[in-house]
Amino acid sequence: MNIFKILLNKLTRSSTTNRGGFWLPTNRTAGERVDHDTAMTYSAEWRAVSLISETVTGLPWTVNQREVTANGRKKTTPILTNPIYRLLDTQPNPETDAFAFRQTMIAWALKEGNGYAAIGREGEGRGMALWQLDPSRVTPERE
Repeated sequence: MNIFKILLNKLTRSSTTNRGGFWLPTNRTAGERVDHDTAMTYSAEWRAVSLISETVTGLPWTVNQREVTANGRKKTTPILTNPIYRLLDTQPNPETDAFAFRQTMIAWALKEGNGYAAIGREGEGRGMALWQLDPSRVTPERE
């Protein structure tokens, strides 16, 4: 029996979880543990995250109002006077400029699955600042 038939028999064998279908072992390791932080030490991973986050950051981030016109079509209008627009476009907080904030949020979304920001509010409840929150320290909950 040649080596290819032996391998094919091993890969297609039945198991209790997969009855007769194609089977591949899932617990393979090369001895190196790779997580979000160590993955960024590889140039391909770093470049991919960097390229995507810089590109998306350069796109306009606006606050829009959606409305339905008289003929039933949906219309989107940017609201440049909205206070949140200033936070997204100019400076989200006193320590971070808009480009760095947006790039960080996109990079976290790519690496961790989500990017979170806390809203700093004034006395009347209006948003005055956006502060990045490390996704590894956030547990999303529904109220």
